[in-house]
Amino acid sequence: SYSVIKVSLWKKSPPTTILENVSGMAKPGRLLAILGPSGSGKSTLLNFLTGRIRTDSAHLAEGRVLFNGSLSRPDKQSRSISYVAQEDVMFDFDTPREALYFSARIRTGMTHKKAQESVGAIIDQLSLRKCADTVMGNPELQRGISGGERKRTNIGIELITNPRVMLLDEPTTGLDSSSALKIVTLLKSLATEQSKTIICTIHQPSSEIFEKFDDILLLANGRCCFHGTKQDAVDHFNGLGYPLPSHHNPAEHFLKILHQEQGLASHFHPTRVYKTISEAEKCCHRRRSIAPLWLQAWLLTLRSFRNMIRSPIAFYARSFQTVFFILLLGLLYLNLGRDQASIQDRAGLLFFCIINQSMVALMNGVLVFPPERAVFLREQSSG
Repeated sequence: SYSVIKVSLWKKSPPTTILENVSGMAKPGRLLAILGPSGSGKSTLLNFLTGRIRTDSAHLAEGRVLFNGSLSRPDKQSRSISYVAQEDVMFDFDTPREALYFSARIRTGMTHKKAQESVGAIIDQLSLRKCADTVMGNPELQRGISGGERKRTNIGIELITNPRVMLLDEPTTGLDSSSALKIVTLLKSLATEQSKTIICTIHQPSSEIFEKFDDILLLANGRCCFHGTKQDAVDHFNGLGYPLPSHHNPAEHFLKILHQEQGLASHFHPTRVYKTISEAEKCCHRRRSIAPLWLQAWLLTLRSFRNMIRSPIAFYARSFQTVFFILLLGLLYLNLGRDQASIQDRAGLLFFCIINQSMVALMNGVLVFPPERAVFLREQSSG
């Protein structure tokens, strides 16, 4: 369960309130959908639940999150809670199998054999067997797996830690109707078969997708307009004078009401009594087991080398650059003597080699940093 008192942005005067007085509960084995117009605070709510909202002089976040009846602290997030961002940020030259294996080894400290078994199980569970050894690809540079397969891989990266709670930010955005239905069906099966608590934001779901959800949370202007089952939502708005037309998508009906009407939050009074947060914080989180530092360094080195090899243009360019400078320096300093002037030439050669290699390494870092930054931030936030 969770209770968000207020999330505000103070960079402007007066401050902008993004979320206010939003409370709810998500149960194991059920799929909860958060719906609302654009800018209603759906993604902000997920960021608050996972502790991704920074609190400083420009941001104010008040509220509490309960996990199994105890207070969940953002600075002590366990592997029991995972978050799948809207953007599928992964390396273009990694395959789904390699991305899952890397996540299993570095985040859980699994052995090589255990990681391979877990990756194989996740691949079968997410129906990634056909594309398991195909690179992710990039629409602008190299073709790879499809958008739906990429999304399932992103889910698998978080699923590899066997979390109890999964939060997903608009997992169907950018996918065709068939792929979107497969994603939501997958989430439904994870909730029912493995008794996981799954919360996801979604924008304008089809009626077929909407039927997969067990509970819904409706947001408008940062306020909670309804939280409960789908049938309870129909009855709630019917009582307010907004009956659901026959053969009409309930999700579209609710979103249309949220767009047109103001003050709906004042009509929603949850009858469910949410568990009161005790001042004494109980600790029921599973301690995260991560790989030792030496293994992390080794896995990161292997991944960087593999990505470099699989980028042929960059690899051949760097190889040609190295060979060219070797030949150039060899010709410039050919047949050096053993007199005092030659000794100074040798010192100049050593100095030039050091400066040249430093500049080459710096330039490679500058070229690699922008595309890898997004991956680094995702992996850092996921632990």
